[in-house]
Amino acid sequence: MSTLIDFDTHRLGLNCGSAPIRDMLEFYDYPFSEPMCFGLGSGLHFVYHHGGKEVVDRQYRAPLTVITGRTETPFVELCSVLGIKITFKRTHDREFAWQTVKELVDRHIPVACDIDVSKIHDTNPIAETFGLSMGGHKVILIGYDEDKNTATIIENVIEEPVTIPLDVFQHIRSSAELYPSENEWFYIDPPRQIQHMKKALKMAIIKNVQLMKYPAFSLYGTDVECSGLSGIQLWREEITKWPEILHPERLELSIFTVHIQNSISGGGLFRKMYARFLREADDYLHEENLVRASNMYRKLAKHWDEIIKTMLEAYKKKEYNVFFTEAFSHLADEIVMKEKEAIRLLEEASDKWL
Repeated sequence: MSTLIDFDTHRLGLNCGSAPIRDMLEFYDYPFSEPMCFGLGSGLHFVYHHGGKEVVDRQYRAPLTVITGRTETPFVELCSVLGIKITFKRTHDREFAWQTVKELVDRHIPVACDIDVSKIHDTNPIAETFGLSMGGHKVILIGYDEDKNTATIIENVIEEPVTIPLDVFQHIRSSAELYPSENEWFYIDPPRQIQHMKKALKMAIIKNVQLMKYPAFSLYGTDVECSGLSGIQLWREEITKWPEILHPERLELSIFTVHIQNSISGGGLFRKMYARFLREADDYLHEENLVRASNMYRKLAKHWDEIIKTMLEAYKKKEYNVFFTEAFSHLADEIVMKEKEAIRLLEEASDKWL
């Protein structure tokens, strides 16, 4: 048996948390830019932790110190503010997972599936350098052919649909060691009319301010808040000490991973994408502080790019004295100051809407 969805709404994307949902929305005749999808999903965030048992969810434990700039599932929040039904599931039963997504594709419903991306790209730096495979990557399943043993998927950084062996596709839905995929999938069922854009934008920005100011990601057995503005402050307190407090292998893996995270964020640890969103939002809301905040996030994007580039160069040279320099400390201070100022501007704007 075989099915192939006529899926002509794919555009090259920046990140798998926002690109697949953008493609899927346009498939249902709701075209948005990827930054708009990211922003409507309140996707801007900051998380910093050391990946140990103090992290409540086992899925997020890792042998590295984690830095990330986006939320886990911005596509879920996006559907929430737009009034779109999203079905989001996972299971350890591989056969059930396949039969479920197969049935959806047979009904010409594209399905986003979580996979271990190291198994479909020719190169994966983290897998190659440190021998670790990672889940958390979303692709869209649009077709299959059981007789030919093929699955056809949409990958956000590849222009054309990709065909891979069906048995490999089923395997990589549950093969990752870090951030295991556990056969996760989701699909959407849009209504005839989505939420009015002005209302949706206001809700999304208000929620993102709340997320950054009052984060819900804390570490078990401590009073440490490791996300949002609190997480940024924690990162600032520790980043200049990394060569002293992290084991050399953890130090290398942590630097390399944040470099990879940044490279798939559109730049600036997702700050550049959020800046673009705010510019688009201002076209609807005509709020001066959105433009000011957008400009601030553009500056932040440059700062994050610079500090991550500096860390990567240190990793390549295996020389980490740069972490102790005045210039490095000053750059970290600038990041903290601007992150707080950007949220202040957004809060000032959103207070008018309440």
